[in-house]
Amino acid sequence: LAALALGVLHAGLDDGRSTPSRDRISEPWVALGRNALLLFVVSGLVAKTLILWKVADGVGGTISAQQWIYHAAFARWAPPKVASLAFAVANLAWLYVLLAWLHRRRWYWSV
Repeated sequence: LAALALGVLHAGLDDGRSTPSRDRISEPWVALGRNALLLFVVSGLVAKTLILWKVADGVGGTISAQQWIYHAAFARWAPPKVASLAFAVANLAWLYVLLAWLHRRRWYWSV
């Protein structure tokens, strides 16, 4: 399914012509792709930091900040699979905000 979706997007968006509607659709992918290395590094650092950072769980123990955010913000209103997906999408959304900001300023991290 992923390969099919990639093929459809490639055929629909990457034919060499640029229109405002195509640019709006493809802009998030451009912002994420231009700083893909930074996205990889920051997402890994954030994930490890949230796992290592311990917070009080309210009953005398401690849990990771990642577990606390998941339970406080997502697990209360959704079943586990949906809550996990929402957590991942929220994580990608804030990373997109960072990378879109960098993309607007034309700051790219490359090797």
